Amino acid sequence: MYPAFVAVTPAPEGMDLLKFFLHSGPMAKIVLGLLTLMSLASWAIMLNKYLHFRKADAQSR
Repeated sequence: MYPAFVAVTPAPEGMDLLKFFLHSGPMAKIVLGLLTLMSLASWAIMLNKYLHFRKADAQSR
């Protein structure tokens, strides 16, 4: 598929993420929930590491 066609093609009316989620099956909801939780955990770890390294950098000066 050509990327230019994908970028220009509008989404059908009434298609949004919430509607997709509400009409998905239980297994898809479980997978999406796990992906969301793991993503949040990853961001928390990255923020923790950033703060830890910033504190270590300040202490080394």
